[in-house]
Amino acid sequence: MKKWIFLAIGATTFLIVALGIWTLSLNSELDQRLSKEWFAPPVEFFYPSIQWRQGHSIGFSQALEELNAHSYRQRYPQEPLAAKDYVLLPTEQCQDELIDIARIQMESCLRFRSSARILFTVVWSDSGESFFFQGSGLQPISTISLDPLLIGEFQSGRPLKSLKVSLPEVPLKCLQAVTAIEDDEFLKHRGVSPSGIARAIVRNILAGRFAQGGSTITQQLVKNYFLTHRKTLKRKLTEQILSVLLETKLNKDQILEKYLNVIYMGQDGPYQVIGMGSASNYYFGKSISDLDLSDCALLAALINNPGKYNPFRNPENATRRRELVLAKMTELQWISEDEKKSAEEMPLPAVREQNTEPAAPYFLELAYKELVELQLPEERGFKVFTSLSPTEQVAMEKGVQEQLPNVRARKKSAENVEVAALRIHLPSYHITSMMGGSNFKTAPYNRVLNAQRQIGSTVKPFIYWQAFQTLNPWDKIVDEKFTWKFDGKDWAPQNYERNFRGEVFLFEALTQSLNVPAVKLAQQIGLEKIRDTLFAAGLTREVSLLPSLALGAVEITPIEMAQMYSTLGNMGQYKKLSALIRVEDFDGKVLYENSPGGSEPRLEPATTATLISTLKLSPEIGTAQSLKYFITPENIAGKTGTTNDLKDAWFVGMSGDHLMVVWVGRDDNLPTGLTGASGALPIWGAIQKNIQSQGFSDFHWPPQTEKVEHEGHVFVVSE
Repeated sequence: MKKWIFLAIGATTFLIVALGIWTLSLNSELDQRLSKEWFAPPVEFFYPSIQWRQGHSIGFSQALEELNAHSYRQRYPQEPLAAKDYVLLPTEQCQDELIDIARIQMESCLRFRSSARILFTVVWSDSGESFFFQGSGLQPISTISLDPLLIGEFQSGRPLKSLKVSLPEVPLKCLQAVTAIEDDEFLKHRGVSPSGIARAIVRNILAGRFAQGGSTITQQLVKNYFLTHRKTLKRKLTEQILSVLLETKLNKDQILEKYLNVIYMGQDGPYQVIGMGSASNYYFGKSISDLDLSDCALLAALINNPGKYNPFRNPENATRRRELVLAKMTELQWISEDEKKSAEEMPLPAVREQNTEPAAPYFLELAYKELVELQLPEERGFKVFTSLSPTEQVAMEKGVQEQLPNVRARKKSAENVEVAALRIHLPSYHITSMMGGSNFKTAPYNRVLNAQRQIGSTVKPFIYWQAFQTLNPWDKIVDEKFTWKFDGKDWAPQNYERNFRGEVFLFEALTQSLNVPAVKLAQQIGLEKIRDTLFAAGLTREVSLLPSLALGAVEITPIEMAQMYSTLGNMGQYKKLSALIRVEDFDGKVLYENSPGGSEPRLEPATTATLISTLKLSPEIGTAQSLKYFITPENIAGKTGTTNDLKDAWFVGMSGDHLMVVWVGRDDNLPTGLTGASGALPIWGAIQKNIQSQGFSDFHWPPQTEKVEHEGHVFVVSE
């Protein structure tokens, strides 16, 4: 008997010592973590700064849209204006204030205070002209700049929305709602609640599995910040020890504030909504300090399972859970029965309309990838100012939504086609809008960056660039049956229509995308020279020197296509495409700036001008004639691309200032039955129509070139 007693004492002593050593080790790890910043510094991505210019650059309704998009709050005329407040003033009041400064027949009057607390007044005349004034003294100014708008942020490489709040910003009712439903003994326990554990044990026994952990708010904070969410006994014991230790190092206010900022509150597209501050913006469209009892109860209801209790998708579940929160608050005598009934009668938040500024997850993936490649020190976080245009991005998404169903309906084999699109501002080489798929939720694969597809006839301009070194667009070539003997084999290319046209002009052969003339030229020029032209334009991957190269038997991504064509659109000047304008740390120090200029000559300008002037005929006499159903295509140069097996459809179109690439195809790489003209071009046209439908800028033709007319068409050639 004594032997067993000694063994039991020894085992108990060993367990106590082991537990003590483990606790000391956990305490040391906890101290190390607490010595660092609680929240890893984020990488914040912004739209470009918005600048209003006096005159006709900004209308009244557009100004209101942009202020609302920047989270400005409307106030009544008699209310004082805090930072990021605006008010619509009676025109009589504005006229009285400005009577000694400016005589304007006013139509509208707006006043706002910027985030820097600068007061601005904007008035519009009856002709729509805008006038700007600064300060209470109404000093006339010519421009107003709004702070860049946040697109989203990354933390530890994951996209999220996280707005940190301090405890004094959170209404008392919200604090009570959270503690009532999650841990009503929060102010009494020391990290672990014995009664909560007892309830969890009973439930686990009844359920026959590990169903509930009896977690306090402190334990949830430890789980969210220090541990994984795996339900194991070791993890649970670690959680309990760390919770007790944490309560010796932080007070209750500190623990609750940290908890409110780390909890997962739902999903906004690709972004995790983290913390009560972000949840308040996402679900209600207002700051947390403006929440009422009903709002607070709903946010507290979400904590347990944001998907199950999402008020937009599961309103019945959300209502029941909110009622449970209110019942708990009443039971604890934190609210009255009347307050409970009044809050229960409040409607759930309506599904908010999509912001004018989209989430643009595909673009953010590109921007983050580019940022990582800069290898900047990440310890203090970044503010990244991107080139994304919110209006262009909305237009692109709308265009895809409008036309992709029509494209999918054209052929049975096209039912599942996907799309990739990106638009470039040619003078700056900046990417201004982008979609890597039709819908990020259902198609998160970023085809702009990762889909390597054959380019088909979009390779032909690079063949004709070499041809125009010595030939003119109005020179002729014979479209006839032709065999290329290569490496002991015969290859006889066919045109898409399976016929031959005889003698044709080079500009006809290019704009109508005839295969045989392109292959004949490629044979005469040499595959090495064509490969070198592709490399000079910006292609970096290897190219097989086979005759099929002349018909686009090379696989590249849509962003590589845009890179090569941007060199053509800029008259032979190459610069790497970029989504970034500037990167700063949170002290405002500029760590990287994508300065204007910096391009290098890659292709001879006059020859490139001749090629572009020829491609301007595509919407007139070539394969892009259907563009006229979407836009007035004057000054648009374009090229369709179709692979021989109809697996890939492309359209690249550009004017003097912008370039856009659209690809359509199946992810399983099976034939779609679509051509560049029937698959990619309609989507390109719909997007462009939403952005601008006419009045396109002509190209910036290089010096020592001139315009000449041949066969009823205008070409740009060397003097």
